[in-house]
Amino acid sequence: MNSDIRPRIESTNAQFVSAFKRGDAAGIANLYTEGAQLLPAHSDFVRGTAAICTFWQSVIDTGLKGASLETIELETHGDRDRPIPTFYCRRRRCRPGQIHRRVEA
Repeated sequence: MNSDIRPRIESTNAQFVSAFKRGDAAGIANLYTEGAQLLPAHSDFVRGTAAICTFWQSVIDTGLKGASLETIELETHGDRDRPIPTFYCRRRRCRPGQIHRRVEA
């Protein structure tokens, strides 16, 4: 990963996790650009911040908490960098440290 962009990506990942833990789907969606696309596991693309907000609210509403976000790859297209993250979370009633479900973001 480009070392110049790493701190920005890590900061954005931390903002994402903080918003998720607060149950703030709008805060999560605001981290995406209007033209962003989200590809959840076993699902179709979710396009645009309004639809992304709805998606994350539905995830939050399932009772998941204890999120972490890891950028596993960075694709560069011309002058644009596109981080490829993986999202991990736990249900509220799981044993500490137990990952219940993995959602690709």
